[in-house]
Amino acid sequence: MKLLSALEAITARLGMSRKAAVPESVIRQEPTIDAAPLEPEPETDLIARLSRDHGQLRKVMNNILNSAREQKFDIARKELVRFQALLARHLTTENRDFYPQLKEHLPEYTGNIQRCQADLHGITTELRLVGEIGEKEPQWRSPTTAALRRLFERVDERLTYEENSLFPVYCAIG
Repeated sequence: MKLLSALEAITARLGMSRKAAVPESVIRQEPTIDAAPLEPEPETDLIARLSRDHGQLRKVMNNILNSAREQKFDIARKELVRFQALLARHLTTENRDFYPQLKEHLPEYTGNIQRCQADLHGITTELRLVGEIGEKEPQWRSPTTAALRRLFERVDERLTYEENSLFPVYCAIG
């Protein structure tokens, strides 16, 4: 027996019609919805935001080194400016929202946190200096690219330390 036939047989036994009318009082009114566009919610998960920043920083570091290797120095310079802005924003977020929470809940991590902050401050200072040298060179000399590569390795080590050591601790303190 086909499904339609079965449905007709059941409705016939119950004395119903498939085309039964629904009383007006039962018809639901659609609620009115304010058509104003919703603002995107700010990302509230700090670790997700910092992790996303880490991914962006790594991507831009790779763009810079690849552009330098391909001798596309204009692109490398623009990406370096972008990297510095991303890093500055990221460090502001960490220093404002992340590190103070760790220090408050886990004072035993204060030394590690201070070393991280000092190292990142040193990196940003060196990065600015290397960026100034790179800005003056029409084509980056190999020492400039090597200095950037070393700085980026330090940045990556720091990001990895945060992801593997500090982020899990932060999540544990909730």
